[in-house]
Amino acid sequence: AGLQIGQRGRGGNHVHRHTAADGGLGAGRQPGGHGAGIAGQQSGTACQSGVQEVLADAAEELLDRDDGDQTAEHGLPQRDGHRQVVGQDHARHHGGQIIDRGGLAAELFKDNYSKGKTTLVSPLSVLTALALVQNGAQGNTLAQLEQALGGLDCDTLNAYMRAYCDFLTESDELKIANSVWTDSSAEAKRAFLQKTVDSYSAQLFSAPLSDPKTVESINSWVKKNTDGMIPKIIEKADRYAVMMLVNAIAFDAKWETPYKRSDIEKFEFTSYSGSKKKTDFMCSTENIYLKDGGTVGFMKPYKNGRFAFAALLPDENTGIDDYVASLSGDKLMKIFSSAKRGNEVNVKMPKFRAEYSTQLIDTLKKMGVKDAFDSKTADFS
Repeated sequence: AGLQIGQRGRGGNHVHRHTAADGGLGAGRQPGGHGAGIAGQQSGTACQSGVQEVLADAAEELLDRDDGDQTAEHGLPQRDGHRQVVGQDHARHHGGQIIDRGGLAAELFKDNYSKGKTTLVSPLSVLTALALVQNGAQGNTLAQLEQALGGLDCDTLNAYMRAYCDFLTESDELKIANSVWTDSSAEAKRAFLQKTVDSYSAQLFSAPLSDPKTVESINSWVKKNTDGMIPKIIEKADRYAVMMLVNAIAFDAKWETPYKRSDIEKFEFTSYSGSKKKTDFMCSTENIYLKDGGTVGFMKPYKNGRFAFAALLPDENTGIDDYVASLSGDKLMKIFSSAKRGNEVNVKMPKFRAEYSTQLIDTLKKMGVKDAFDSKTADFS
């Protein structure tokens, strides 16, 4: 028994939607004693675009939290204005050093990439889920989580996440929601619950976690907060589980310049295996050009211009496997910062939809989060 982390998501370049959910973050009891650990899983549905071999990703992750507050029944005050102001101040002063978001994205993607298969990760959802978990950790478990998430203390990270998410949710393209589900036989520490409300607007629930009806309720909560795109996040709860933390993100936006029916043409697409297939391509002329060494790409803004879709195409002499292996946070940020407006970019991007699922335990261990996965060393007291 132990802490579990799972993620599901879906999206598409022709439907302009992306969603992700992290579920099952919670400590568990073991027969004859108490222990905690973390299990990680991530799955999703998304679209990959390109003429031959293309790595597609969003230029920004987006959030719009559900402010439905259920904390009154737990006797907890709502998030106060003072904490919000402090959070914004921390983000201004420490935003550049708290989290290497590009590095997190690159490492998650590289470690979960499998040759010839679609890979989908949502680093923002993983970051939010682990930041929530960090508030319940102590000792070496906490130290490892802090190091993996930027090296700063919980309060500073919480303040940063609060301000960062507030900034991202100024418009309604993306929704983010968090919830804490405590088993009815257990009592969570008030200070921990308060932090999840103050910094993450978490909704709080108390119910018998192993009850199928509770599992159904958790899945219904995820379905609601992902606009119905993720109907289920868990099949069942471990009978020793005492708490589950669930994060859900849904992005739904229109293109700033929508495609017309006349923009859709049939072209030949070459897959990873070399097979060719006629498929629908969305054709357009964009004006944001990306280039870095052996890579070219473009950015296509969503409506209101706050967020954009980015697609990268390695040179013909660079295989997709080699390109993925070369990715780093610095490289990704350099590519995006190289964006040049005013250059005409002729784009032919195939419609696509993809689903993906993976376990994140090994990935997080490589990031230094080890004790949390071992019931003998994990400290979530």
